[in-house]
Amino acid sequence: MKHFYYKHFLFFTLCILCITQINAQMDMMHAFPSNLATHTAKQTGSWFDTNTWNTGTIPSTGAIVYIPKNITVNYEGSSGDHIFAIRVDGVFNCKQTNANQTTRLKFDTFFSMHSSYVTFLANKASDGKIIVEIAPFDIEAYKSGTNNWSASAKNHFKDNNVVTFKNRSGQGDDRYNTIEQANNGDFQIIESAGTVINDGAGVLGRYSWDPTQLSLGLVTMGQLEIIGQEKLNMAKLATDATSGQSSIELSEIPTGWKINDDIIITSGGNAIASNNGEDQVKIQNISGTTISLTSNLSKNHQGRSADQLHCYVGNLTRNIVFKSPSTQVVSQRGHIMAMHNADNVQIKNAQFLRLGRTDKSKLLDDFIWNNWLDPKVFVSKISALGQECAEMRPVPINEVTNPRGRYSIHLHKLGAAYNASMAEVIGNVVWDNPGWGITHHDSHADVSKNVVYKIIGAGIVSETGSETGTWDNNLVVNVAEGHKTDPYTASLYHDDYLFSGQGLAMKGRAVLCRNNVIANVKQGVGVINMNNSINNLDRLDAQALATTRVGHEVDNFPLSINGYSKEGDGVMPVEAALIMENTLVIDSNMGLRSIERDMGVNHESRSVFDGFVAWGIKTGLSITYQADYSFKNVFISGDNSSKTLGVDMWKHSHNQTFENIKMVDLKHGIKVSKTVLSDSQGPKTRNNGFTPWVFVNLETINVDELYDLEVDNPSVNGTFNYTEHTDNAIHLSDTDIVSRPTTFTIIDDSTLEVDYAETGENALRFEVDGVITDDFGSYDMGIQQAWAQGTLRYGYPKRIYQFASHAKFEEYLAANGVYKDENDNNQLYFILKESLPNRRTFKYTEFPVRVKIKMRQHLASLQMLK
Repeated sequence: MKHFYYKHFLFFTLCILCITQINAQMDMMHAFPSNLATHTAKQTGSWFDTNTWNTGTIPSTGAIVYIPKNITVNYEGSSGDHIFAIRVDGVFNCKQTNANQTTRLKFDTFFSMHSSYVTFLANKASDGKIIVEIAPFDIEAYKSGTNNWSASAKNHFKDNNVVTFKNRSGQGDDRYNTIEQANNGDFQIIESAGTVINDGAGVLGRYSWDPTQLSLGLVTMGQLEIIGQEKLNMAKLATDATSGQSSIELSEIPTGWKINDDIIITSGGNAIASNNGEDQVKIQNISGTTISLTSNLSKNHQGRSADQLHCYVGNLTRNIVFKSPSTQVVSQRGHIMAMHNADNVQIKNAQFLRLGRTDKSKLLDDFIWNNWLDPKVFVSKISALGQECAEMRPVPINEVTNPRGRYSIHLHKLGAAYNASMAEVIGNVVWDNPGWGITHHDSHADVSKNVVYKIIGAGIVSETGSETGTWDNNLVVNVAEGHKTDPYTASLYHDDYLFSGQGLAMKGRAVLCRNNVIANVKQGVGVINMNNSINNLDRLDAQALATTRVGHEVDNFPLSINGYSKEGDGVMPVEAALIMENTLVIDSNMGLRSIERDMGVNHESRSVFDGFVAWGIKTGLSITYQADYSFKNVFISGDNSSKTLGVDMWKHSHNQTFENIKMVDLKHGIKVSKTVLSDSQGPKTRNNGFTPWVFVNLETINVDELYDLEVDNPSVNGTFNYTEHTDNAIHLSDTDIVSRPTTFTIIDDSTLEVDYAETGENALRFEVDGVITDDFGSYDMGIQQAWAQGTLRYGYPKRIYQFASHAKFEEYLAANGVYKDENDNNQLYFILKESLPNRRTFKYTEFPVRVKIKMRQHLASLQMLK
């Protein structure tokens, strides 16, 4: 008989004032000190009322405006004056309540502090338009002419500092197995001689007062509401639309669409399509679901009715517009950032045109590799593939020409901890951006019903790993590839990633993605699983991960909170399972690319892709160096290329399952392990063979060969007696499968013990290993790399746990309970709950795992538990 021995719960209320928030506010206050203002609001009132301002004049070109706390300024009107700066500590309301009028505001920089409340509202049917132009102010030209700046302002604001661009790259060996090897290695950063850069009125030369290049933009730390009139963001074509037509037919009534709206019609994905492409046109008239156009279509937009596929139409027009002037100088563009305060961030139904100045056609140059770190995770290389194994250093401010973080819409560290407020980015248009379109960074957010068009690098991005929330019903069109630096090099040397033309681009894997449409991109969904640098990496809050994805709630990380684990709190981004439902990728190079995850997964979960369509691609799914993905209801069709491929799993692809998968118009269906016939003894394969690939209801139409088989030297006889399994593909129909409960059988319980008296590196460590049985059969827990690969790659063949300290072990036991087994000499133990998935149903079953507590007699520190 087993008795519950001791249990109580601890409740924590954690209130942390983050240093980064203080620093950010101080940067903004130092950039625009209130005592340098030319106009300070002295009372609540209209911007256009002279009585509002201490000078008795309305702010005009060159003005530096300050709105203190407890004062509200209302802006409803039109002005062509170019305001240099607006700083808001109080309230600023911009609106237009007359449907026939337009509010216009032009500035270089708009900063609002933590106490601020900023609104741009024109969301009622009777409201008009708001146009905000973020344009570079020529500081030096203004100071040289007639102006009303004080001597202190003239001395403070400069844009003539020398900027020097340098190329930096790595030299030496950048791959090691241990921190000792790395610290004794020869890797170093080398840099070129400098080239002086002059960007005119752009931000580069402002670093004496704006060292982080925050200016030339709208940056808020308080409450922010940008809310325009709602309209349907996209609709599917009901019938084909061909070149020369002057009208199109939609599948639904386009709510909110108006005459003269700009629309984009996507290309299709049929292999036999001719003159396939995009059309950007204007609406001439709307009658029900029929849209008449002001010009004829120049491209064909053909659907695939047999599979219910068609092109999509996105609306690019909104009645609130934030824009920068047309310019070839990227550093003269504006940006939008809401940061460090998620109490009320709403960005809805606005257009963001020609914004963003982080340029993904070039390498970022704000950080560079500095030193190696000993990883906190249990298993890690010291390389680009390692976890938290490198530290960057900031580049000198006078040498930064392309910093990260300056995007069209940027949610910057609003907070993604458990119970964080949800920011909203809904119904917007991001159009013409040189870098990332919508950037979701260390925040809990709903990013939905947006149109992202004509971007370089990536469309919608989860930036550093901790992001949670939802991305639903977005349309992403025309995302071009950025610079062509090797992604391993870019990540390790420069902390630069997601620049290859991804539609949905994810370093943070915890965002729930549903019903998104992506067309004409390099990668429909691109996932970066490299987390080598600590500088721009945020771990996931384990409780947030367990609770924020509706329908997929599961706690896989019971020790990743409260400082229990030696690895530290939080979940490494690579560990989180992806959840994607009903994703459509059209006319793109690749449907999904997610690689380099197999070495970093220390638990059992399933990434779920339920309803994934890759229509008109060269490669459907690229999941090499990858583990534990489940695909259901998948359609993949080729783009008429002679090298099209359905699923690429030729390197280190473990335990993948596919149910109801249809492949059409492809050269090859599945690429399996390349057999390496080198001078080493025997052949090598790149997959472990210990876990199968399961295909259920696989259908192929016009697929030349199901398997793409390669050897590295075709002239050598490829027939060998393998000493390890080759790829293990199992093909079934749904009638072959019997639903059954998920079970878990412990293989070796000798590792399920914590020795309280042990000290040293492995103190308080235990391991879980077993066999999982589900609807698809049985498999070993963990990821075991191919034997023939030796130490080339690491893995977690068993799940590893380790408490951070004896004090934390005792704290965990106090909170979760200690038991004793009277049938085993009163052996003390605790119970850890391991949640394990069914690969077919995606449902988790919780299994209590008993872990013995080995202790010597008379250990005083544990007397409290007896």
